[in-house]
Amino acid sequence: MLDVRKLAALREIATRGSFSAAARGLNYSQSAISQQVAQLEREVGTLLIERRGTQDTADPGGPGARRPRRPDPSRPQGSRGRA
Repeated sequence: MLDVRKLAALREIATRGSFSAAARGLNYSQSAISQQVAQLEREVGTLLIERRGTQDTADPGGPGARRPRRPDPSRPQGSRGRA
């Protein structure tokens, strides 16, 4: 069963843009927010937050979503990994 506090932490990160700002907004420590989100991610079985240094964003696809693969600029056009 999903915990409302974990969902509130996720919403605050998405709204405020970082774990630290979410923690300030909810009067929690940053580590408490991190733990809640990590637990929520384990419960749903997927990453919900894309961690990018100082700015974190909610995964727009949500659980089970697959992101399109980005092209590898080091590989020639049309290459499919065959040698």
